[in-house]
Amino acid sequence: KFYFGGEYLCRDMKLNTLEKVLHVLKTGENEMTLSADVCERAVKPLDKMLELAKAAERSENHDRK
Repeated sequence: KFYFGGEYLCRDMKLNTLEKVLHVLKTGENEMTLSADVCERAVKPLDKMLELAKAAERSENHDRK
């Protein structure tokens, strides 16, 4: 499992597994098509999620030292 807890935990995102992602990538099932407008508006929250994930990873690595 690759998610972390605390205030950043998303109940729905926990339903995604690496196996499910791989299946979708292999089969193309459940494909979604988004408008350019939706894609543009999604950049900011996606960047924030990646930033939080990096911060959590740095914190986890720091705690292991």
